[in-house]
Amino acid sequence: MTGLAILPLLIIYVLPIIVGIWFAISLIKLQRERNMLLKEVVEKLSER
Repeated sequence: MTGLAILPLLIIYVLPIIVGIWFAISLIKLQRERNMLLKEVVEKLSER
């Protein structure tokens, strides 16, 4: 019975932490891609 009592606690406390970490990692990846694209644009503009 105590195993079933732990399940709601995991959903309430652990799940938001996991979602937050996933969101942060995906946001960092997107920012990295944008930075690489911007770097390429700056390099092409500075060649002119």
